[in-house]
Amino acid sequence: MKNLTLILPFLIVCFQGMSEVSSRIDAREVGLLRTVRIEGKTNVNKFYLNYENHSIIDNKPENLEVSGKNNNLLSFKIPTDSIQGRNEKILKDFRKLLKSGQFPEVIVEIDHVEFKSVIDQQPLDHIPVKLTLAGVERIIKAKYLMYRNENGDLYMRGDTEVHLSDFSLFPPKKFLGLVRVQDVIFITFDILINEG
Repeated sequence: MKNLTLILPFLIVCFQGMSEVSSRIDAREVGLLRTVRIEGKTNVNKFYLNYENHSIIDNKPENLEVSGKNNNLLSFKIPTDSIQGRNEKILKDFRKLLKSGQFPEVIVEIDHVEFKSVIDQQPLDHIPVKLTLAGVERIIKAKYLMYRNENGDLYMRGDTEVHLSDFSLFPPKKFLGLVRVQDVIFITFDILINEG
């Protein structure tokens, strides 16, 4: 009986430690936000902005963190100064719109359980994504598909539309209001799934 009294607290501590470890997400097992394409329109033409992430260090996605309550959110951080475009004026206006001096990152968060269910071939109609632009968070719905590239790598491609005004962002007007950026932008993103 004395031995049981000594062993019981030890077992309780071990089981508590095991449950804590199993609830954590190992970021290396998830994926890498590889590309983002932003398409917008003015009343005159279209414009495109891009983000490409080629950085993987020791198979750890550089821009992936696990955060949130109970460590259940996958958080992809996109530095606004890494967003590129052919038209420097539009790019400068876009960074200004996102208040990049004050908010240097766009943050995309996906619930880990929903993300895993999609990867494990349990399809959903869409995947909810928490998007943070200029410090304002909103939940948006992204349609998605899973595909393999020519190297056999597994990707999730998502696409969604975002109303800038939902984030208290108001697109700029140029040339005395003759050129106006529309409120809706279209975002396509590719996440490389780490199957290793």
